[in-house]
Amino acid sequence: MTRVRKIRDEVLAFHRDQRGESSTLSNVMMLAVAAIAVVALIAFGKTAFTWLKEMWEKITGSSMG
Repeated sequence: MTRVRKIRDEVLAFHRDQRGESSTLSNVMMLAVAAIAVVALIAFGKTAFTWLKEMWEKITGSSMG
């Protein structure tokens, strides 16, 4: 079984388990949180990576690469 097919089957199984209004609301909330995370990553990704890299170098005394 290919990896994509396995992921698809898992998503479909999750969808079948989720029924009713509350599950729809839960799915919408998960989508909203994921969208916020993507926007934050796009906006602050490079800055956050630079900060984490500097902290790593201070703590370990070695470069991340």
